[in-house]
Amino acid sequence: MIEPLDDWEQVRQLYMRYANSIDEGQVDDWLDCFTADACVEHPVLGRRQGHAGLREFAEQYLKSLGGMKPRHFITNVAAELEGDNGTGSCYFLYYKTWHGRTELAAVGGYRDVLRKENGRWLMVRRRVFVDTGMTAKGEPGKS
Repeated sequence: MIEPLDDWEQVRQLYMRYANSIDEGQVDDWLDCFTADACVEHPVLGRRQGHAGLREFAEQYLKSLGGMKPRHFITNVAAELEGDNGTGSCYFLYYKTWHGRTELAAVGGYRDVLRKENGRWLMVRRRVFVDTGMTAKGEPGKS
């Protein structure tokens, strides 16, 4: 008999499912990572809310790839869970492959608000940040 996943492992699996589904262009599976009222805030693609808005976000993102193959590598997953609410965060390395050449396209992370609904941990809000290595004045420094 397979034991149910504990809360921590469910959150870790949620983060992996998010990355794998968007990388494979599986928008419905990606949407399944979010609550119905969820919000995503992205520094380039903007802010979208609710499943209809998130579907637009995913479709815009996938179209922007122009045939490139993306890969999100998720690291340093952390979560603070209390009852059916929590927060989570992680870093990502984002690679793109085009015509057989793979390059690191971005380094950043996610800051999340999480909620457990019907026994499953989901994202309520995801804030994406990208490390630029530049200050607001365009000088090297902390992002």
